[in-house]
Amino acid sequence: MRDTTEEVATYKEARNLDEPLLDRYTDWLIDVTTLDPRVEE
Repeated sequence: MRDTTEEVATYKEARNLDEPLLDRYTDWLIDVTTLDPRVEE
């Protein structure tokens, strides 16, 4: 049997969903406003 908690965490991390929505929205808003896209590798 697979560990679904680990799979869900991996799925969220792969799609940058592992941060809270407000944090992601704030980062996006700052990036759009300053025209400075932050690409995390």
